[in-house]
Amino acid sequence: MIKAMLFIDGGWLYANMAELGKAAGKADFQVDFGRLPGVLAEEIGRQTGLRADIIRSHYFGSYAENYDPVDENSVERRKAFFSRLREDHNYDVETFPIDYCGRRLRRQDRDPEDAFAPREKCVDVALAVTLMRYALMPGAMDVAIMVLGDRDFEPLLKEVRRFGKRVALVSIEAVCAAELADPADPSRVRDFEMIWLDDLLTKIDRWRDRTRTPRLDDRLDDEPTGQVLRGRVKNIIGDRGYGFIAAEDHEDYFFHANALEPGLNFDDIEPNHPVVFEVKTGPTPFRAGAARLVRDDDEAVDDDSLDDDEMVDEESLTAVGDVDDVGTGRW
Repeated sequence: MIKAMLFIDGGWLYANMAELGKAAGKADFQVDFGRLPGVLAEEIGRQTGLRADIIRSHYFGSYAENYDPVDENSVERRKAFFSRLREDHNYDVETFPIDYCGRRLRRQDRDPEDAFAPREKCVDVALAVTLMRYALMPGAMDVAIMVLGDRDFEPLLKEVRRFGKRVALVSIEAVCAAELADPADPSRVRDFEMIWLDDLLTKIDRWRDRTRTPRLDDRLDDEPTGQVLRGRVKNIIGDRGYGFIAAEDHEDYFFHANALEPGLNFDDIEPNHPVVFEVKTGPTPFRAGAARLVRDDDEAVDDDSLDDDEMVDEESLTAVGDVDDVGTGRW
């Protein structure tokens, strides 16, 4: 049996999730971190003919601090994702704050003249330190499975191999450094064939087993239905200017800030806010509907009908892309 450990450069993977969405042909593609270790163990076993057992999985990431308050929801969702990795999937998670100096998280939301560029080098250093600690620990591991794409890690990978540990590289084709992706491996940084996440999409798709039976009234057109519904805001994606409504018909509806009626300010909306809206597009089996003419529901009764488990989490939204591609309100 091969003892393996998984090391994920979470900042790199998070930033490039949209590339996996492109490869999968679906804007809402997300990695199932519960399945990922087992799938990668299978790949190592396929290449070696031996059983590979991942005895520990590490994830290294960052979160914002000292940011513009409008991005509060985004930061909290990111922290919640880290908690789920720890609690639901038993990852060893190391996270580090990045000082945004009061700025917006997304560059496109800042002043065009603002050249501020936050750095998260602590993530790379932490990954390197942890990897070397286990590489130097007798009998701790045989193989280091590295999920990354930056050439900066090249010296680290060489050093780990000098200590007699084997290295497997896992990456995304479109965003992997050429020096790491070269099949000839001129830098001698790995001991296995390159493992591309692009080739494992059906195995690591977070939503592959979560479907629903199509309804007779599922709509495929973009014509407004004219139907008026009541509902409550399910989640707000403040840094992208849109959100989702959980409606009285038990469906989800996407809405953009420009779909709000006068008197309803996007920055003032919070989860569970009661609204009335007109259905612009009906939902389909794997796509939320769309709302327009969204306004306050002055007749709503206060309640706490939406609990935390119903909220749309950040991992299900990171690969949405432009709002014209939105379809992530239903899985």
